[in-house]
Amino acid sequence: HLDKAVSPYRIVIDYSVTKEEQLEMFAAGEIFYVGDIALSVRGNYKDTAVISDLMSTHVYYLNQNAEIKKADGTTEKLFANKDVRLALSAAIDRNAIAQTVVYAKAASALIPYGVFNAGSVKESFREIGGNIIATTADMSAAQSHISASGINPADYSFSVAVRAEDEVHMAIATAVCEAWCQLGFNVTLDEVALAKNDELYAGEPALSFYDDIFAERFAANDYEVIAIDYQAPTADAFSILAPFARSLSGQGQDMEEAAKTGIYEDKPHRTGYDNTAYEAILEEAFAIKNDPAARAAKLHEAETMLLADMPVIPIIFNQNAYLISGDLSKEDSSYFGYRVFNRLALKDYIQYLDIQTEAE
Repeated sequence: HLDKAVSPYRIVIDYSVTKEEQLEMFAAGEIFYVGDIALSVRGNYKDTAVISDLMSTHVYYLNQNAEIKKADGTTEKLFANKDVRLALSAAIDRNAIAQTVVYAKAASALIPYGVFNAGSVKESFREIGGNIIATTADMSAAQSHISASGINPADYSFSVAVRAEDEVHMAIATAVCEAWCQLGFNVTLDEVALAKNDELYAGEPALSFYDDIFAERFAANDYEVIAIDYQAPTADAFSILAPFARSLSGQGQDMEEAAKTGIYEDKPHRTGYDNTAYEAILEEAFAIKNDPAARAAKLHEAETMLLADMPVIPIIFNQNAYLISGDLSKEDSSYFGYRVFNRLALKDYIQYLDIQTEAE
């Protein structure tokens, strides 16, 4: 019966409405759900939004193979220097950034909330592992690492690649760049926009109406520092930590080198990070089959070692927030945080129909 259930035959997407206008429409009862609250007014909805943790950490990858420009005209693989990476991490005020984003927690490690410890839904990997990195800026520690690195920050210029259309990522990148400039580095934002189909990228036309240049550059390691949301593919910490081990990186083998030497070797993580001790811990964890506690202990050890090397800089733990009208019911969310509307019901929905049924 049409008055009992409706199967939508069309989905209309209106890109002309801004996030702020969506909120006005929501307040006026014209729409019933807002899935992305404008950054500028998030603070106004802290008490009314439905907020939950996502298994996602906003991070910065440091390309250890990138040749960073120096003031004398030469280049250097700056991020291959461990102390430089640690200095950059120590300079970030994660608490301040989390407050700016509003729906976020300052990252105290890499593994986000929502990941299980020892395979148990009752235990949080993050809560068991505790804080590994500071959530406030420590410029004294940052300067100490700079001294240990043996470099002069003012000699180096690099950029942070960030999605230009993502206002949250842009706000985070602006704060991070300011902190790194305070250390003395010359840092700029590399705002990567979507390319229209009549534009060229790397000398070639875009492949679709909007070509995702950011994704292409990420896949090609065409960046110095890049801002991404690192999503946990499963609720197991192994899935997040494994890619940083050469044998588990998923980067394939170096066929070009094999053609020269006849030796087939796995490629390291896309950042260039390669630590045999770290790899050994992950291999040991992989080999443990019947002792979840022992396996979890190895994974905690691996996370601590990884962040002692800091090839990836965690910034915030992402949270999901949305607004939903009281006229909607039976909405659901997956464990990964996206909405499930299969059973969604709208109160008195028939009043919104353009054509009323004869029964009415």
